Amino acid sequence: MDQSDREDYLEAVIMHSAEGRGAETLNFLSGLMDRDADQIGADLRVLEKEGDLVIEEGGSISLTEEGRSTGESVLKKHRILECFFTEMLGMDPDTASKEACEIEHAASEATVNKIGNLLSGSGVRCRGRRHGPGFVETHFPKKECRFDVIDDFSEGDILKVVGMRHGPGGGRRLIDLGIIPGEEIRIVRRLPGRSVLVSVKGSEVAISPEIAGRVVVEKLPDTDSL
Repeated sequence: MDQSDREDYLEAVIMHSAEGRGAETLNFLSGLMDRDADQIGADLRVLEKEGDLVIEEGGSISLTEEGRSTGESVLKKHRILECFFTEMLGMDPDTASKEACEIEHAASEATVNKIGNLLSGSGVRCRGRRHGPGFVETHFPKKECRFDVIDDFSEGDILKVVGMRHGPGGGRRLIDLGIIPGEEIRIVRRLPGRSVLVSVKGSEVAISPEIAGRVVVEKLPDTDSL
């Protein structure tokens, strides 16, 4: 069994409270994993042999300490990535969940922790979805601070684009202008009506107050890079 399948099983067991279900365990997991009960049974025996779970009398399963640790780690990655995709990148929940499922196996703990710290420091509260009944809810500590956006800064400030808060419109234009995550911009001048003139990739462009209030940024030390 490859590592991603192993992690999917352990994550599913925790996420859907599949421990201790007795004789219905195989059918329950079969519905979740889109595999027949015979395949589920064979996979569970492999996981038992590898020390991730124990198959109890009657067919119920219980996770070992190692299995639970692995499953919880993957579930944490999924929740944080899904939250980042919906709140920062504006993805719809279904797409965000599918993308999180793909990326959670490859993303390092350090990368996901940095994303989690960004969300936590901004007071984000997200609901994580799952492939089946019910939901899991992810709470990041509520703080008075929020996302820093272009509109929060002053003329001359140099900023790094982190993402964009969810909302209608503007995304395609920003991509065309080069205002994308990782890009550095400088606030050239505040314009009437709270519009902002910014320098990006050697050009000066004006952005509306609605967009200036949605582009999430972090301030960089003053440099001559722009």
